Amino acid sequence: MGIRSKLGLAAVAASALWPSLLAAPAARAEAPASYRTAGMMLQVERNGTPYTVVIEMLIESEVSEEAVATTLRGIAARFPLTSEPTVNAAHDAFTLDASRWPDSRVAWAYNPTGRPAALGGERDAVATAANSWNAAGAFSFVDAGATGAGTGGCHGATDGVNTLGWANQDGSVLAITCGWYSGARSTEFDMEIDPDWDWTIGSGRVGVDLQSVVLHEFGHALGLAHSDDRNAVMYSTYLTGTLRRELAHDDVAALTSMYGAAPTAGAAAAPSTFALQAGANLLTWPSAHVAPAQAFSQHPEVVAVYALDAAGRWRQYLPGAPAYVNDLAVLEPGMPYWVLASASVTVAIQR
Repeated sequence: MGIRSKLGLAAVAASALWPSLLAAPAARAEAPASYRTAGMMLQVERNGTPYTVVIEMLIESEVSEEAVATTLRGIAARFPLTSEPTVNAAHDAFTLDASRWPDSRVAWAYNPTGRPAALGGERDAVATAANSWNAAGAFSFVDAGATGAGTGGCHGATDGVNTLGWANQDGSVLAITCGWYSGARSTEFDMEIDPDWDWTIGSGRVGVDLQSVVLHEFGHALGLAHSDDRNAVMYSTYLTGTLRRELAHDDVAALTSMYGAAPTAGAAAAPSTFALQAGANLLTWPSAHVAPAQAFSQHPEVVAVYALDAAGRWRQYLPGAPAYVNDLAVLEPGMPYWVLASASVTVAIQR
């Protein structure tokens, strides 16, 4: 399959919250084109909750400002905006976006629908890219397997599943990663890869290396922005035929700056439980995303859980109460909760 170019000389990669990599069309005999970054920040609202979405793209230097603006407007039109977009500041050496995952881990799932028919082994290439970040030790991408969930996070909607899938893009977009966050807390990401490009998985022929691109995109899912270090995975350009599958020092420095250094040998193990006292306990949820009924199913001492949502409304979970009463659906890592207990109890931390 030949690589297409939807905007003539332009080749664009965009990410809603996180930027993407570009490939120079392989069909050209000339030297690879140069690319620059462009982007914007959006304020959106979803189910009454405000979010910030950052869109960054790499675009060929020859492309006019008018073409850049047209592409940005097309991406922004997918989202329920609450204010006018603002242009992002330029990136320097490793840079962090404003969001992070509170428990230093996140699950992802793969939807193969729409994948190029001739491409094989792409699932392993994606998993290997995720595991490259895991090997640094500061963060954990959890492979949740296959999913039928879509990538609505790239189209103004979220569903609680972090999905990597295939979808045609407008304007020569190679891949797009769409991350949602509230304040400094990441809440979801979806990743779409355009199947019409000449993807390879290390066959040795010239093409766009899937593992290299997805490794970069997973970096944005972590909350990392671009780097000016040419050796870094998070460097802002990619050339067709290049294999960039290993994290550089700058990538690891960015990761540890956001999530802390990997545990050293002999370091104390992370706590596996937390204690509740009889009465009212105000705590920051230390465990994974989980429904209250699941978190406290083995602890009848817990009689109520309360949380204040972003709109200033109190949500609650009362064991045994009907669904219309229990409007607190999920406990989120790093968020505050009041937990009422009838007696002291020790609760296991779910990882």
